[in-house]
Amino acid sequence: MHFLKTLVVSLLPIAALGAKKPAVDNFERYHTKSLSSTPLKLDDNVYAKLTTAPRDYSVAVLLTALETRFGCQLCREFQPEWDLLSKGWTKGDKQGESRLLFGTLDFMDGKATFQSLNLQTAPVLLLFLPTVGPHASTINGPNRPDGLLSFATISLALKVPRIADPKIQQVAVLVWSGVIFVMYSFLLSVFRIKNGGYPFWLPPFS
Repeated sequence: MHFLKTLVVSLLPIAALGAKKPAVDNFERYHTKSLSSTPLKLDDNVYAKLTTAPRDYSVAVLLTALETRFGCQLCREFQPEWDLLSKGWTKGDKQGESRLLFGTLDFMDGKATFQSLNLQTAPVLLLFLPTVGPHASTINGPNRPDGLLSFATISLALKVPRIADPKIQQVAVLVWSGVIFVMYSFLLSVFRIKNGGYPFWLPPFS
């Protein structure tokens, strides 16, 4: 009995490490994939793996419907900009210091996710912030575009000045500025669709 107790006690730390390891490995696994192909192409299963708490990383997900039969012109216009932003960010952050992943979930690959979120329109941007670690957020669920704008603004104002490498810092400034600009353009285009007489717009969306 004494031997069994000793054995159980000795295995507890190993079990605890094993329980924590998957959350850490999750980012490393998908960050490695994103270095060769970003944004990550998601389906319902991968979306759930990336966004389920606990997370010690952030995930920006574009939910879209690219097939022509859905008639989502805005989806097709926004996709190249999203691809450009994600590739630029990943190229400037190859070590994964920002702990931010980009992913795209098309309706054809994520019908269950669209249904669970009660989405009737696309494209939709969601930002999942860390739930554990030094940058943990109290919000477990996704943030919509206003949350992404807030995240980009905070990163540009607080995180970017702390980057030691000048080259990475320059890339971060350009990328986060691009995120803010494209998001404002996207939101203005949505507003113009709902209010046809609104005269203001920003490229690339008109």
